[in-house]
Amino acid sequence: TQFYPAYKLLDKPRTPVATLRRAREIGIKEGLRYVYEGNVPGEGGENTYCYACGAILIERYGLTLIRNRLQDGKCPECGTKIDGVGM
Repeated sequence: TQFYPAYKLLDKPRTPVATLRRAREIGIKEGLRYVYEGNVPGEGGENTYCYACGAILIERYGLTLIRNRLQDGKCPECGTKIDGVGM
């Protein structure tokens, strides 16, 4: 999730989007399945994707849920079972 300046840290810069993107890519490369970027609306990295086929599972704008595409805890495109509670 992107840091943004607030309260006593107003002199600190936001986390660059490139840093968040790199962290997400590293996580995926290391085998994490559901890595997404937070607090960066409209950048595309805020969505959760199926690790098997790449379909969007949970669509967000920033931290706001736009659409949950899961069907019975599975990817709607390929049917892969998705880990998680209440999915």
